[in-house]
Amino acid sequence: MSSNTAVILDQLDRISGRMELARRQVQTGQAIELTPLEAEIDHICSNIAALPNDERVAFHRPLTGLISELDDLTQLLRAGLERIAKDLTENSQRRQATAAYGKPNGPSRGSRS
Repeated sequence: MSSNTAVILDQLDRISGRMELARRQVQTGQAIELTPLEAEIDHICSNIAALPNDERVAFHRPLTGLISELDDLTQLLRAGLERIAKDLTENSQRRQATAAYGKPNGPSRGSRS
């Protein structure tokens, strides 16, 4: 294994750790920033593409694992967005009901006609 391969494998391990952190943050309702992670993955993929063909084989399993981790994170994010959309819809319906029931139908009490 070349030193470049070892460095890239180490980077993939670190990304895996960051993916785990992102999953925990999503599960606890914290905001996450994916742009730096995306940039790092792009950089690693470029480095892998620059390697000789026989060295690229070493990345099949780690990249497959990374794709699986990304899929898991995507599912968590999608579920979170669905919960938020449901909450917003319910809140909107409550506000509409409150507004509809809170308005008087006729003249207000104490007014003289």
